[in-house]
Amino acid sequence: MWTGVEHIGAAPDQWHGASGWKLPDGLDHILFLVALMLAGGTLFRILGIVSGFTLGHSITLALSALDIARPPAALIEPLIALSIAVVAAEAFAGRFEGHRWKVAAGFGLVHGFGFATALHQLDLAAGAVIPALFGYNLGVELGQITIVLIAAPLILYLQRHRRYHPIVRGLAAAIFVAGVVWFVQRL
Repeated sequence: MWTGVEHIGAAPDQWHGASGWKLPDGLDHILFLVALMLAGGTLFRILGIVSGFTLGHSITLALSALDIARPPAALIEPLIALSIAVVAAEAFAGRFEGHRWKVAAGFGLVHGFGFATALHQLDLAAGAVIPALFGYNLGVELGQITIVLIAAPLILYLQRHRRYHPIVRGLAAAIFVAGVVWFVQRL
């Protein structure tokens, strides 16, 4: 379970190491979630969108962990970066209403294959795959909930006050740039 929390950058040791503060390995996942939230909505709606993402990545994580489908990381990693850029662009443009949960679920299918990489690195015995899959996915979900509970109140506050909308757009633009840079780096 803790491996899932760490993989998405939600564990404290992902933010602080022996040499001080650092960016977590799961920063791309955190920024994807933030971009989903930047597009607006109520806390209930944001949780629904994140649930769509959860549904998508849970499916492909299981397919990959059970060796049913396992696309190469060379394909998946650039697509994950591209998904971050697309969601951030939608948040920046404000044209994401009504279909965010579908977009999040679709991109979740891609992200699930990326999550599976960490699970495969554990080199588990055949009988340990199902319990590890359950625990790992639970850890990812707990990490996501933590990120949403920390970020959503601030993001919702910024969205409710028109004078802060340039900050929301600036954050979306910064996440878009990060997604594009990661996409190019991962090609």
